[in-house]
Amino acid sequence: MTPPEPPLDVDALTERLDRQVVKERARPLGQDGPAAGAWFGVAFVLVLALVVGGFATVLFALVAQGSLGWLIASVACGVLTVAFCVWFVLVVVRDGRAAPEWRVRLAGFARANGLEYVATEPDPDRRGVIFARGDGRRRVDDVVRWPGGALEVGVYRYVVHGARGTETPWQWGYARFPVGGQAPDLLLDARANNTLSSGGALSDVADLRMSTALEAPGGERFTLWAWPRHADRARAAVDAELLALLARRPGGPIDLEVVDGVGYLYATHPLGTADPDTWRSVLAVARLLGARQNRPRQNRAQEGPA
Repeated sequence: MTPPEPPLDVDALTERLDRQVVKERARPLGQDGPAAGAWFGVAFVLVLALVVGGFATVLFALVAQGSLGWLIASVACGVLTVAFCVWFVLVVVRDGRAAPEWRVRLAGFARANGLEYVATEPDPDRRGVIFARGDGRRRVDDVVRWPGGALEVGVYRYVVHGARGTETPWQWGYARFPVGGQAPDLLLDARANNTLSSGGALSDVADLRMSTALEAPGGERFTLWAWPRHADRARAAVDAELLALLARRPGGPIDLEVVDGVGYLYATHPLGTADPDTWRSVLAVARLLGARQNRPRQNRAQEGPA
């Protein structure tokens, strides 16, 4: 089943909302305050900035010994440290206030389009590669589901525990949709997303699957990973039309995985946004892959050997 064709009503995502209205509507959605681990992370960043900045400020002051240049450097370092801490706190507060408003908007968007909205779902059971990541506080947030499981869009959040009790939070925007059991398993990794801020490449360095370098019509580069038994069909399925849809979308290229007849789109930012073009791009990929698998079997056979 593919998502229906009628355009989405996105007014709820952009309408003006009074703060009191947001507060009242967010309460039944289960909007809680930041978790203790999140506050620990905020405190850790602030303490680290103050220690490093304070040490540099004192060091420059000691080195100055009457030198105007070093004295200016010491003052500048102290001012920058304080400015960073203030900016960081303001960003945390702003994001904390934006979260309930965004949940209210998504819930309204879901109601207007006959969809289901789930604020939080802990320990998600998904087959996609990103859902194997994380060793703490694994959950999906802001989930919007189409009737019959035609499409699901949400944000996967998790924590990676490091040395001395440190916690590193990560998040991936994702979309999930059925493509049919005849679709070959594959992983199409957009190289533009393989940054330190995203956790690196989706594929493992010891991945035993075959890799193929691909390039979208606009020049965006991808790496296709597929098991040998699916390699020919996977390469045939990832054509210029599909690559263009994955590359030319708001926010940059997006990754694609197909496993056990289910397709997943991955982005380093939420896919459920106030931008109608983002929703249209996700729906376009889901419809394209679903339509291809619904074609008569003899037509699919021309795309490559089984």
